[in-house]
Amino acid sequence: DAFNTTVSNFTGAVGFKATGGSDPGILFGDNFEDGNFSDWTIGSNNATRAVTNDTAAGGNYSFTIFGGNNNHYQGIWHTLSNLTPSRVNFSVRASATNLSGGYFVLANATNGALTSTANTAVFFFMKNNGMMGLYEDVGSNHMVLYDPNRWYRISLLFNWANKTVDYLVDGTLAFASVPF
Repeated sequence: DAFNTTVSNFTGAVGFKATGGSDPGILFGDNFEDGNFSDWTIGSNNATRAVTNDTAAGGNYSFTIFGGNNNHYQGIWHTLSNLTPSRVNFSVRASATNLSGGYFVLANATNGALTSTANTAVFFFMKNNGMMGLYEDVGSNHMVLYDPNRWYRISLLFNWANKTVDYLVDGTLAFASVPF
């Protein structure tokens, strides 16, 4: 399935996708299965950050953060120099729909410091109104409903020439050609 788990009782149709030629493979990946996030930079926010085996989208571990001052730019971050990926996948889960939850930002930040949405390609956020999705720097958003305590597989398909991204939730297109 989408989380790399064997599904022994599945009887439906199966689709396959193959890539070849110029596909560079995985440019960066971390599933936290090493039990830590020591190779990530920690933000200055007073929050609790941990790798836990309480729940995971796949495997045994996941990263979790709670508490803090509701500052979206102070979780953890990783420098990825000069990457222009065609696809970014991540799994995300929030424990409630009435609290701000998971977020993911892909941006060109100076020395890793991101303090606004300037130079942001993607800003994904699980809001405190039960909606999750992408924000544009001009204030528009592209949101879908989410359920608490459920893992979602998010895929972002980038068109760098047109500066657009397709937003998929669990393999289904939610919004196409979102500008960045």
